[in-house]
Amino acid sequence: MRLLSNGNSKPSEARIGLAYSLLAYFWWGFAALFWKRLTGVAPLEILAHRILWSFIFLIPLFFKQRVREQCASVFEKGSRDWIYIVLGTVLIGFNWGAFILAMVTERILEASLGYFIAPLTFVGLGVWFLHERLNRNQRLAVLLATVAISLLWFRLGTLPWIALCLAFTFTFYGLFKRKISIDASLTVAFETGLLSLPALAYLYFYSTPHNLMTWALLIASGPVTLLPQVWFTLGARRVPFTVMGFLQYIAPMMNFLIALFIYHEPFDEVRMLTFGLIWVGLLIYTADMIARRRTATREAKLKSA
Repeated sequence: MRLLSNGNSKPSEARIGLAYSLLAYFWWGFAALFWKRLTGVAPLEILAHRILWSFIFLIPLFFKQRVREQCASVFEKGSRDWIYIVLGTVLIGFNWGAFILAMVTERILEASLGYFIAPLTFVGLGVWFLHERLNRNQRLAVLLATVAISLLWFRLGTLPWIALCLAFTFTFYGLFKRKISIDASLTVAFETGLLSLPALAYLYFYSTPHNLMTWALLIASGPVTLLPQVWFTLGARRVPFTVMGFLQYIAPMMNFLIALFIYHEPFDEVRMLTFGLIWVGLLIYTADMIARRRTATREAKLKSA
C-alpha cells in the first residue's frame, strides 16, 4: 500500500480515497452510455437540461451556514473569486456542450481523444502562460501530441475541434479552479446558477415534447453530472497526486472502448496512428512525472532528516 500512502493521509484514508476516485472515473467512463440514450434530443436542449437540473439539485447547499459565509466572501472587496467563477462558467458551458455534441453525433472517439491530450495541454499551458521550462521528456510528449493532431487534420481534411475544445476548456477550467478559495461544489453551484438563466430562456423558446423516459433521463442528467464530481473531490483529498495521474486515463479509455466495440465508430489507420502517438506521449509524460515526484520526495526526506 506504499503507493497509496502519503505524508498527509493514513493508509485507510488513502483506500477510501482510491475507492471514491475509481467510482468517479468509472462513472465518467460509463456516462457515455447514458448520454447516448438522448441521441434524439437536440444537443443544446440536452445541455440546457443538464445545467438546469444540476443547479436545482445544488440549491440545498445554500441553506448551510458555512456555505452562505463562503458566498459572502466571493463578493468581498478585493476578492477575485467572482472573476474566476465567471470565466469558469463560460468554459464549463463550452466543455459540457462539446461533450454532449460528441456523444449524440457518433464522435465519442474524438471526445476520448480530447481527454487523452488534456494532460499535455496542461504542460503547454505552463509554458505559454506561466513561463515554465520543459524538460526533454515533456517537450517530446508535447511534440508527439502536436504531430498526432496535425496528422489527423491533414489526412482527414478537418480539424478535430471537439477534441481540442474539450482539452483546452478542461485545462483552463482546471487553472481557474485552483485560484478559487471556496468549495468545489459551491463553485459548480455558482456556475450552473449563472448558466441556468440562458438555459431557461432556451427551454422556454425551443423546448420540444418528450415521452416519460426521455424526461426521466433529462432530469437524471443533474445527478449524473454532480455525483462523480462529489466523489472526485472526496478522492482527490485523500489520494496522492501520482496515483491520480494514472486514474485520470480511466474515463477516456472507457469512452474509447465503448465507441469502438459498442457503437462501432470508424477507426482507420489514421486514427490508429493518432491515438498511438498520443498514448506514447502520455506514457513518456507519466513516467517523467513519477520520476520527478519520487526525486522531490527523496530530497524532502533528506532535508527533514
